[in-house]
Amino acid sequence: MIRVVTLVGMPGVGKSKIGSEMARMLEYAFIDTDKVISRETGRPIQSVLEEKGIPAFLDYEALVLAQIQCVRSTIVSPGGSSVLRNDGMAHLASLGPIVYLMDTLDNIRARIPNIDTRGIVGMGNDGLEGVFRERDPLYRRWASVTFQIPNGFPFRVTVKEVAQRLIAALGI
Repeated sequence: MIRVVTLVGMPGVGKSKIGSEMARMLEYAFIDTDKVISRETGRPIQSVLEEKGIPAFLDYEALVLAQIQCVRSTIVSPGGSSVLRNDGMAHLASLGPIVYLMDTLDNIRARIPNIDTRGIVGMGNDGLEGVFRERDPLYRRWASVTFQIPNGFPFRVTVKEVAQRLIAALGI
């Protein structure tokens, strides 16, 4: 029986929405690590990122991941930058399968209306495209399962439908 499923992927791919819906449907716990970080610091992710700087933020994010202990079945949605530090990802991989929620850059971009204030690590000069180029191989490296987000999500294909498809694909 799968006790912990981790959903990784680009910001805007739907990790939190799909993960929380899966958790609801399966009666699992749900952990969104961006929300954990915001709650622990009392500030939005973008503010924490600006204050700490990228390397310190990534170290903090990895520490949060490494501290996850699941006493019941859980869906974990780490921040999109979680794959930039091996320690936290290795811990998540030891808990259960890691699912790469994959989508096109155009679809992802269309889902992020607040791209400048979202708190995306590594936007720099190459923007979201550069982030995608850097992270896609890392998501693939850590994933035990790759799941293509269906075209039309979340408008023509609902969060519930995607969660159902992913649950079926995982055989849960």
